[in-house]
Amino acid sequence: MTLVEAKKQQKGGTLNTADIVIILSPCSKMHYESAISLGESTGAKSIIALNSPYSYIYDIGGGDPFELVFCMKRIPKGWCYRVYPRPFEAVIEGPNYEVFKAQTFQKKPPLTAISKVSMAASSEKYGATGNDRIFQNRL
Repeated sequence: MTLVEAKKQQKGGTLNTADIVIILSPCSKMHYESAISLGESTGAKSIIALNSPYSYIYDIGGGDPFELVFCMKRIPKGWCYRVYPRPFEAVIEGPNYEVFKAQTFQKKPPLTAISKVSMAASSEKYGATGNDRIFQNRL
């Protein structure tokens, strides 16, 4: 059912119980809050946000109570990558699109921390501007 339908049933007291609530492409704080509210109302054991393009907390993912089980978020010079249950990785993408793992994080790193790691690893391997495609063939 859609979020709108579920909210109507929730207000009317006719919302059925559920084992799981899945919200697709949440793109505002309200969407996350609605998923949590519906999960609590239905007795759901799990709430899943799939394909979340937006983080209202300027971080990786939607924050608590959500656990990122798959993440491939663009960060400066590369990607933050994770496939549960493996740890988070800072993956650097070079000027010729080659990739390498810069660092592994056992817990979800703050966006600012993983971005600093990727910038430092890229600068160490390619130089200060050696990994900027915008400057390729222009200097």
